[in-house]
Amino acid sequence: MLLFLFLFSGGWILLMPLFLMMIVFCGGIFLAGASARGLTKAPRQIWDMLFDARVRANLTLCHAACNVLRRNGWPGLTGSASAAGFFIDGIDDENAVYEASVQALARLKNGEKSLRILPESPLFRVIAMGLSALSLVVLLAAAGSANAVSVVAAVVLSWFVAPYVAPFAQGIALSGSDVTGLQVQGAAFRVLTATALGGRFSSVERGVEVSTAAENVIEAEIVED
Repeated sequence: MLLFLFLFSGGWILLMPLFLMMIVFCGGIFLAGASARGLTKAPRQIWDMLFDARVRANLTLCHAACNVLRRNGWPGLTGSASAAGFFIDGIDDENAVYEASVQALARLKNGEKSLRILPESPLFRVIAMGLSALSLVVLLAAAGSANAVSVVAAVVLSWFVAPYVAPFAQGIALSGSDVTGLQVQGAAFRVLTATALGGRFSSVERGVEVSTAAENVIEAEIVED
């Protein structure tokens, strides 16, 4: 009886942090297929994508390169981006990634905008799941029907809706990214390890890291006499 009153009288609001954790981990692990490293990087990746044009440009190129590689026989590839370039997980062929990145950049510059959308992107599936769940909860609250059961149902529904919402989220987030000033510098195989919660969780990813730079950048080496 006390549990019933707690769930349906508004006490469920205290469980909202738990629901948010469900969104991140259920969406990231089960739906998006993200690794522990991907999940630990997601908050920073979202922040950088929103406020750093260079990260958005590199993420756009990362998606495009993954799409080119997928059509060349490398299915299910995903990646993450930074201001210095991007990392594609699950592949060890440096030459294939470099050639795909150069080709993808040329096609993006020629206006092939469809390459920006990567349906398998774990980052955007988690974003889509969070936005869908939040929207549903707001609608439930506005209708006066919000309780613990309905919020859990909203989270579960967002889990199914996210794969369909993610491409639209990518189109909006990456529509203004400008890759015309980018050039691909190189690609190298990397083994990246990340730990979380004091080492209780760890993840190892093997893939190819692609470095990018602004066009017409001349690298100089300082030599001391």
